[in-house]
Amino acid sequence: MKGLSIIHTDVWTRGPDTGFYVRERPPGFAASVRMTYLFGKDGLRGGGTCPVDRNWRKCIEGFAETERTNDVVITCSTTINIRGIPPWEPSPNDQSKRRVAAELRLEIEAQWPGVQQIAVRDFNLNDDQITMYLKMPDGDYYQGAGFHAMRKPHLEGWHLFGQAPLTSIRKWIFERSYKLK
Repeated sequence: MKGLSIIHTDVWTRGPDTGFYVRERPPGFAASVRMTYLFGKDGLRGGGTCPVDRNWRKCIEGFAETERTNDVVITCSTTINIRGIPPWEPSPNDQSKRRVAAELRLEIEAQWPGVQQIAVRDFNLNDDQITMYLKMPDGDYYQGAGFHAMRKPHLEGWHLFGQAPLTSIRKWIFERSYKLK
């Protein structure tokens, strides 16, 4: 939502799921799509783009859990002042963060045997995603994963970055890196 100071959203809630349909066109996006974000009890669960000519409720339902279709759907609209949201900051490098970082290292080493170097984008213990650089004997890899500091395993839903240029991902990680190994 870079470049927007105020956003108008439609809100959809069913059971523990809450979806947001942002009515403003994201900077750099086609005029024919809008963004949706879906949150569950553990944070961001998904979402994506929706064509503006599609019913926004149906679009969000397409990203939601299918087993909760009998729950009542509640909708409303709201305006969010982006300027009023404090900027993101990494958690202090205290004992709790160092403990989670050591556990992250073990999880990553188990997923990537033989990893020689691990750097993650510095993180906040409340973040729901983490981005990492892995130096392997056969080359460099960039991975993302869902992140839960207060649950084990801390990482789930490992993913690549699709069409994102590796130079951008590398810059993102190393401009605020936290070295695990």
